[in-house]
Amino acid sequence: MRNARRAFCIRLFRLSGTNGHLAAAQRFDAAALPLHHQPPGIVNEKRLCGVGLGAGANGHPVAGHKAAGAVFVQTGKARTERQQLPPDGTRQRRPDLYAQWCATHPITQIPRWKRTERAQLIKTDAQLDAAAKLFAEGCRTVCRDVCTEAGLAEYTPEVMRQRLEEERKAGWAFYLHTTSDTPDGMVGVCHKTGEIGHLFVTQSARGSGIGTKLLDFARKKLAEHARPWLAVLDVNTAAIGLYRRMGYLPDGVRNMYQPGVDVAFCKPCKELVMRYQPQDQG
Repeated sequence: MRNARRAFCIRLFRLSGTNGHLAAAQRFDAAALPLHHQPPGIVNEKRLCGVGLGAGANGHPVAGHKAAGAVFVQTGKARTERQQLPPDGTRQRRPDLYAQWCATHPITQIPRWKRTERAQLIKTDAQLDAAAKLFAEGCRTVCRDVCTEAGLAEYTPEVMRQRLEEERKAGWAFYLHTTSDTPDGMVGVCHKTGEIGHLFVTQSARGSGIGTKLLDFARKKLAEHARPWLAVLDVNTAAIGLYRRMGYLPDGVRNMYQPGVDVAFCKPCKELVMRYQPQDQG
């Protein structure tokens, strides 16, 4: 992260010279803040402009962002987005506080789709193979803390492809998300029941907003259902947090899994139902 911050800082000052921080502040209509006013975790290449010296040696920023006189340039939009981030580690340490935070911080603006992004209905064998690979990886990630090694071994691309084929025959439609033609996400919808399922994003693409976009995409595909729903394991707190922030509220328990009863599980867990609650009905 330090290298990313430094590289972004250098690009900023090459454009703006010795008073780069002031020029950038004017350019982005933002304040140039002293270093001690910086919030933690400032690097976001899309929203934060950079840090460095206003008048370093030979007109260049001093290496490292803690030199005297360093500044932090932040756009107004970035300040708003920063306020919407939960405290680091709260989800693991205090899930009750994290749930409360999610309930009070809805996502009101869906990230824009990039020109290189696509979500296409899965039709070809190649698309189905890519989705099956994503499906298997996602299931192993979600279930790694609650399933036995034997249970996790069942999540193979071959097994998941067969499951996708069976579900397509039952009325499901699946969409493959790609960025620059590289598969990195998937989601399914069932027009018969209004269910959204199999929302997975590859490990390397997580944190880039793809899950948010796909969940919004899937809900809009089910326009005939006013309150679409989905199921999620209670141990998948990251997904539950996203669903809450996107307007999905708990609506019962679909399944309960117990070690000894369900041989694939080594810890008890629940499969929760969450149903979309339109804002005008909240």
